[in-house]
Amino acid sequence: HRLSGPDGVAVATTVLDAANDPAQRLGAAQVFVLPRQALVKGAGYHATFDGTIDGNAFSRSFSFQPG
Repeated sequence: HRLSGPDGVAVATTVLDAANDPAQRLGAAQVFVLPRQALVKGAGYHATFDGTIDGNAFSRSFSFQPG
């Protein structure tokens, strides 16, 4: 995964999955990406995720602006 800020620089994150989710709510095919610092309201961010599911590669990306 990669989360980048409006300047293109990577944002430090923590990733939770089924193995390290303290609430034990995530399933085997789920992840939760948390920025380590607050994001800037109204700034543009870009997220990219690459991985495999059942041996099939995938890539997803999206942009967003925190409200």
